[in-house]
Amino acid sequence: GLGDGSSFGQELGGYGIEIDSTTSSTPAGTIVLAEVPDLYGPGLTAQMTYYETPQGAKVFSAGTIDFGGTARLSSVHRMLENLWARLAQP
Repeated sequence: GLGDGSSFGQELGGYGIEIDSTTSSTPAGTIVLAEVPDLYGPGLTAQMTYYETPQGAKVFSAGTIDFGGTARLSSVHRMLENLWARLAQP
């Protein structure tokens, strides 16, 4: 499984041409689940995030446009199963 300091996806190649990361306007309580530091240069870090709104909406951002390509990896597949289970909770 994945834990603090684990890495995944690098064996598949690139992460795509678009990344997402937190900013000063990111909602409080947003959790950074994973990141690719300096992917496109210093300070251009891709971040996978999760956030729950006060109204109960659950928001997930993969952080890279090509994240779906890693779903076939067993560690990522398990992470996605955990994510879907969390998103499905009322």
